[in-house]
Amino acid sequence: MTTIDVERLSVRLRERSVLSSVSFSLSSPGLVAVVGPNGAGKSTLLRAIAGLVAIDEGAIRIDDVELRSLSAQQRARAIGYLPQERTVHWPVAVRQIVALGRLPHQLPGAGLSAADQTAVDAAMVAMDVSAFAARSLLELSGGERARVLIARVLAQQPSVILADEPTAGLDPKHQLALFEQLEATVACGTRIIVALHDLALASRFAQHVLVIAEGRLVASGTPQNVLTEDLLASIFGIACASVERDGHRFIMPVGLANRRP
Repeated sequence: MTTIDVERLSVRLRERSVLSSVSFSLSSPGLVAVVGPNGAGKSTLLRAIAGLVAIDEGAIRIDDVELRSLSAQQRARAIGYLPQERTVHWPVAVRQIVALGRLPHQLPGAGLSAADQTAVDAAMVAMDVSAFAARSLLELSGGERARVLIARVLAQQPSVILADEPTAGLDPKHQLALFEQLEATVACGTRIIVALHDLALASRFAQHVLVIAEGRLVASGTPQNVLTEDLLASIFGIACASVERDGHRFIMPVGLANRRP
């Protein structure tokens, strides 16, 4: 599985410090969840790993290769990125949108190869959007659009997938279906990092959790070791309960944490 090493990463946007000296290493298999309050820096962390924002200090290495040494095409082949913003302005057919994920693998001007077609078909089946293939993306609901855009990333078949709030707009059934698909993709060797607000999904499906607050990494480890009552009260200001079912542990927010004077 692809390794990711982040060392003393600092990012400033519009003269404001967004990430400050963030360091972690991901080498073990499993889904990685990034959690933290609004404005903590989760999205910026994913964008930095995707090479979409300038780094002020530090380094990011993928399989021991510095991110800044990769060409744009090499990054596009290696990293699939799903942004939090899902706005689409053009009436493009769903299958064409999903097929955009194959562009990094094509020669200029070349059409879809047989391998490309297979990857597109598989991604559309995985996200349950095959029935929409000929429809314009603008005709779909927000949740349906989200599934199409996730399918585009899956069709890309990168070694790293970075997904910012991938469940936004999805109903509970498709949230669970998405994470089951992400689990299967991880099992095939893809490194997947998701930014999440849903602590139940993070505790149920992630094998590693990064907690970001005020631009700093405050905890890193397994959900059992990281998503504790004390940490969640401190970082989120909430009280949580832990629920066990079928061998899985879920974290459920139950109220606001008691405020200390």
